[in-house]
Amino acid sequence: MSGWLVDTRLFRHLSPGAGGRKPSFRDWVSGNTEPLYLSTMSLFVIETEIEKFRAHRQHGRAAEMDEWLGWLVAHYSHRIHPVDAEVARRAGALMRRSRDYPRGATFQNLLLAATAQIHGHSLLTDAVNLFRPWAGIELWDPFDGRLPRKGGA
Repeated sequence: MSGWLVDTRLFRHLSPGAGGRKPSFRDWVSGNTEPLYLSTMSLFVIETEIEKFRAHRQHGRAAEMDEWLGWLVAHYSHRIHPVDAEVARRAGALMRRSRDYPRGATFQNLLLAATAQIHGHSLLTDAVNLFRPWAGIELWDPFDGRLPRKGGA
């Protein structure tokens, strides 16, 4: 394992105004010594959420999220993996393998798992059960009470 690919859902726990269980995850992120990575697909998903705020005339929230996304891109710029031909092909292979698990094998999840495989990362996600049957990668849920530490479990 070489670092953690972070599921888009978890970055949302770090976004401005996010509630719920984020403090323990935020603490883990700030104290983590293993590098964190994200996928360009996550940037797409976050941007579509920002556009939803704009469409619903929540301009303040949209501006706040837009600023946070800018910070995220700047902060992780050297650790953002593109969805390139290799990732796309691997996602296609995973799709064939995941036919029996349509609930978890969404387009975004296929791209995340493929990105993690290609780059040798474990996936940090709070949706472990969606990935486990088909992803073929190490998975960690930061909210299960056993936050991962350097070197894995």
